[in-house]
Amino acid sequence: MIGLEWLEEFLSYGIASTFVKNGRPVSMLIVADVETGKTELLKKLSKISSCLYITSFTRYGLLQEYRHEIETKEIRTIIVPDLIQLIDSVNPNLQNNIITFLNAFVEEGIRIISTYNTQIKSKDDLRVNLIAAIPKSVFFDGRRLKKWQSMGFISRMLPVSYSYDQEVTAKIFDYITGRKYMKEESIELKMEEKEIFLKQELAKKILPLTDIIAKRTETYGFRFQRGLQELACARALLKGRTEVLEEDIQRIIELGSWCNLEFKPIGEIK
Repeated sequence: MIGLEWLEEFLSYGIASTFVKNGRPVSMLIVADVETGKTELLKKLSKISSCLYITSFTRYGLLQEYRHEIETKEIRTIIVPDLIQLIDSVNPNLQNNIITFLNAFVEEGIRIISTYNTQIKSKDDLRVNLIAAIPKSVFFDGRRLKKWQSMGFISRMLPVSYSYDQEVTAKIFDYITGRKYMKEESIELKMEEKEIFLKQELAKKILPLTDIIAKRTETYGFRFQRGLQELACARALLKGRTEVLEEDIQRIIELGSWCNLEFKPIGEIK
């Protein structure tokens, strides 16, 4: 997709992070204006076999329908093209419950759900990572953002933001009028679960970026540091290595510079 090659790469590391043995999969939240290609890109990523693309669900319905695939790790990533649509599709009185559910699902995992009408048990913790998108205007709704921050949801999602400059906008119109979108190829990732080694001195090079993201999201940044490290491990895995190199760290720092919610024009992205 025009201008979003870098984002496709970045999100592919998030998906690959689910294959880093003994690691913690990285969840990512795309925050951008409408008509910036979020949904189309996520649809493209949904073709990857370990991903489930879903627009709306209840916690009971999701686990009832896909528990086996999640337990066997056939499904490792859940892709939600519009997070606000998912949340607003739930009864207003239960919207906090869906955030609480997602918090546990992408962090410590879920083994039992027990309510007055729901009984789901699993022998192991069910855990996935979440890749979702949300319009910029909705994300910065003061009440909603503060609530998600207080519930710990924002710190669990590595935010990625961008905007279009005039040059890229012109290229996109050319792409559309030429109907080049009809030739888009699906994404394929060859992944096998492996343990990846990361030296501490390399991990420390990510700390300045983590500090920027933490200040912007009003968090400590512990989860962001861990997440960026896991993305570096995921890059090494996709490159066929079992150890993170300097080049992996530097590439994650480059891509991670769009995790500061400053909505830089994508024409600046290499």
